[in-house]
Amino acid sequence: MKNTIKLHKNFKFPENNWLTEGPLHLKWRPKLFESPQFGFVATKKTFPRAVDRNRAKRLLRIWIRANTLPKDLDLLFVARPSILEINYLDGAHLVKTVVKKITKTLPTDK
Repeated sequence: MKNTIKLHKNFKFPENNWLTEGPLHLKWRPKLFESPQFGFVATKKTFPRAVDRNRAKRLLRIWIRANTLPKDLDLLFVARPSILEINYLDGAHLVKTVVKKITKTLPTDK
């Protein structure tokens, strides 16, 4: 994926910009570079097996491709254990609703 956050220093997000919805914890910030970026976190503490960590991140990537993300934000998706129990359609809908909630909370430039 082209717009993923790769460097450890770029994973720093403000503490007050987060939202938890079911098996997904999402943080956001104004974009740092020309194009918006997104990152995925599946910790070893949450998913002890590497297979589960990789599957959680793969599911998040698939769900993101199915949705339109905001063009002015960097997003950090943090997987929770129940993410492995969700099917494709429910996950894509979950990402869509979470992103919609975030865009509603943002101040508008008028």
